[in-house]
Amino acid sequence: MGNSYANNQANIIYEGFLSLVKEFWVFAMIGCEPLIDDKHQMKECHPLINYRDVYNKTQPEVLFIVYRSFRGKENLDTKIPIENDTIYQQHVERLGWYKKQKNLKKIYILNAMPTCPPYKCTTRMNEYMKKEKKPLSTAGDRFVIHDEENARIRLKELVKTCKKCELYDVMPMLVNKNRTITWYDDTMNLSFMDDHLHLTKFGRIKVKPLFKKMAQKFTKQFPGLI
Repeated sequence: MGNSYANNQANIIYEGFLSLVKEFWVFAMIGCEPLIDDKHQMKECHPLINYRDVYNKTQPEVLFIVYRSFRGKENLDTKIPIENDTIYQQHVERLGWYKKQKNLKKIYILNAMPTCPPYKCTTRMNEYMKKEKKPLSTAGDRFVIHDEENARIRLKELVKTCKKCELYDVMPMLVNKNRTITWYDDTMNLSFMDDHLHLTKFGRIKVKPLFKKMAQKFTKQFPGLI
């Protein structure tokens, strides 16, 4: 469950866990964040139904919380205890409800990702190659906006409070040979991120092996569920 990121990545999650799946449900509300209170959601979020109601209806044993962070990336005062941060408090309250669900064995949470210039990632890459007459490998990291740090700090602390939770990160799957994020493959001139800030088909192919590894780890953790 999540927002448009859940729709974008659902297929590769399903394929990675295919051998373990009995039922697979996807629920996404555009612009919404499952770990933020309804009254604090972005204006683009128009919740038609509660995330918790969807969980109660489907009763999964494994839950993926997959969403693009908006509020979670907002300013974080590192001079005060994170427990006093209002966004972190919302994370704790929201996740706390799922932690109490006896049927739920595992919660996977996507770690926050950097973004591109809004809604123009692939377009700007194509414009760069056309104007400069050079491959993307010469562009460096100009297509990356590193706005993810605050959200990643909050999520890192959040999962420490949850034994059944695991924070997973797709960014290491998308780095170039110099181990940096650029949102493109520097050998094939292909973009990992589209104009709507979603992983492209090629980006999803790069990330897909991660979910197979996660499924293998899950099998070892919960052999009785297989």
